[in-house]
Amino acid sequence: MALKEFIRDCLDQNYNSLVKSLDGLTPEELSWRPDPQCMSIGFMVWHSARAQDFLVQTVARGSHQLWEQGWADRFGSSPGNPQDIGFGFKTEQLEEFQVPERSLLLEYFEATRSNALEYLDSLDDGSLCTRTVSGPMGGSLTLAGVYQQAIWELNQHGGQIGYVRGIQKGLEDRRFTGGVFEAARDGG
Repeated sequence: MALKEFIRDCLDQNYNSLVKSLDGLTPEELSWRPDPQCMSIGFMVWHSARAQDFLVQTVARGSHQLWEQGWADRFGSSPGNPQDIGFGFKTEQLEEFQVPERSLLLEYFEATRSNALEYLDSLDDGSLCTRTVSGPMGGSLTLAGVYQQAIWELNQHGGQIGYVRGIQKGLEDRRFTGGVFEAARDGG
């Protein structure tokens, strides 16, 4: 499997798992936080999409984020600082965060995912491994490293989303593994 195909499969698996995790959640469940210092599911979805937008648009492409191109307005926010993606939010900021409707969260996440895939499609494995960009915390990263960080963000927060959902709803479909084993079982 080529690197580009692997990255695409990871982004697809993360998205499919996210959609499944959000299915059937009420606005109250999306907004619920187990503790005042914890993030809600809705916040984690927003943050994951913001991180994906920041990493692909700002870091990899050196361009304006989708957030700045109308999405902030749709969320009732100002574009503000492009690096304001929810990283390091304090308890007060988590408290002030207004979780939007699930459909809007998914639309923005899907837009950032589609954008990440579109950019990925414009690259080949060689450029993923050799083209470097300035890292947001200094130094330089390959484009593969940028996508690696995006996948790490999605994995980390996807797991947290599933865990918080489990706290609220208990065990559900214990056979769901994110899609890979199901596809293999079903011959896909």
